[in-house]
Amino acid sequence: MVPAVLTITAGNATRMNNEPNPTFAYTLTGFVNGDTVGSATSGTPQLTTTATPGSPVGTYPIIPTAGALNAANYSFAFVNGTLTVTSGGPASAFTLTATPQQLTVVSGDFVQTTITLNPQNYYQGLVTLSCGTLPANVQCIFTPATVSPDGTATTQMTTLTISTTTGSAMVAGLDHTGHLPGGLRIEAAMFYLPGGVMGLFLMFRRKQFAKKDWMLQLMLLAVLLTGLAGLAACGSSSGKASSTNAAPGTYSITVTAKGQDGTTNTVPVSIQVL
Repeated sequence: MVPAVLTITAGNATRMNNEPNPTFAYTLTGFVNGDTVGSATSGTPQLTTTATPGSPVGTYPIIPTAGALNAANYSFAFVNGTLTVTSGGPASAFTLTATPQQLTVVSGDFVQTTITLNPQNYYQGLVTLSCGTLPANVQCIFTPATVSPDGTATTQMTTLTISTTTGSAMVAGLDHTGHLPGGLRIEAAMFYLPGGVMGLFLMFRRKQFAKKDWMLQLMLLAVLLTGLAGLAACGSSSGKASSTNAAPGTYSITVTAKGQDGTTNTVPVSIQVL
């Protein structure tokens, strides 16, 4: 025997944008032989929609499924309803904070702060972060440079690194001032290395060169000149590095977050360079 068909029809609904979805209604039709909802069924169907609270103005399907509905003598058919989202709801936006907001850093070094974006009224979409006009020799780096609120109240965070030098990036194994362990600069090491190698060569071959005094003197002169060149390189490197550092003082940096829809918010970050 073929069971009768019970049709679950989702009711239509309307709400404004940036508001939660309402509780959806439904109707059951197709009862036979005097059956009713109370006598022939138990449980309730499930109704869902593709619209989230942050979805734009428009129409969206309300989709019924059997869910927890049971009817031993019936099969089910389903009819979608329509959710209409209208304008006039609360404006979606976001706030911006920096933790900490006041920073202190030695010139030539870097410092970090956490930028937190708090969505309001179901804001969603790609947001790009940037710094406003920066003092000389100061750089801003966001990690990541974009965040994507998803229409929920979930906060989004990024790390802002403020560097007070425009020198080259730090290399693994070096400290932030560009020094090798023990205080030697890279440039000086480049000059000292050939001199050191030559010195070792002379030490192991000194017996051979002793027979040729003129060659030994020439080699020693070359070692001396190499060492002097290394000292000059060290001094010139130090002067060059300091010229790319930010001048001591207190500065205000404006951090801006801008969404694809044009929503914008800012937070000032104060930095004291020593």
